[in-house]
Amino acid sequence: EISISEILKIFQGEIELLPCVFQKKLCENSKTCVLREKIKRIEKGVIEEFENITIQSLVTDLKNKGR
Repeated sequence: EISISEILKIFQGEIELLPCVFQKKLCENSKTCVLREKIKRIEKGVIEEFENITIQSLVTDLKNKGR
């Protein structure tokens, strides 16, 4: 039941595509950036995908490939 996102967070912290999406200090244009919302949406999708992948599902996929 352990997801890949949990493992990634333990070893590297929060999953982020671009730090400027969360840290306004890095870019003075963050309030008006037209790309920011699109990146946030993509990032949310990536995180959801990682949350749906468990260690057990990877083991099962590996066993099925060996057949």
